[in-house]
Amino acid sequence: MNPPAVPDAVLETQNRHSLVTNIYSLVPFDLRRPVDQLISYLCGPNSSIGLDSSLPTLFLAECVLVYMPSEESFQLIKGLAAHFPHSAFLHYEQA
Repeated sequence: MNPPAVPDAVLETQNRHSLVTNIYSLVPFDLRRPVDQLISYLCGPNSSIGLDSSLPTLFLAECVLVYMPSEESFQLIKGLAAHFPHSAFLHYEQA
């Protein structure tokens, strides 16, 4: 099995804080904001990200959920799971 081709060029960078290609998006977002704002940011009609919620998607939260109230973390994961039916959420914390 061959790995997917690496894109030749980055399609978009914003203030050196995000990286968006045709196969990968790494974007910043303040997770204290409501999950519907995150969904709009990722795939809303005015989104520069243009994420298709029907495609397989991996969400990565690295060393962040531990600093959020548990109810906010729950709502974040619940909201993403509801809007992205073919997604996985990888939660990484240092122990």
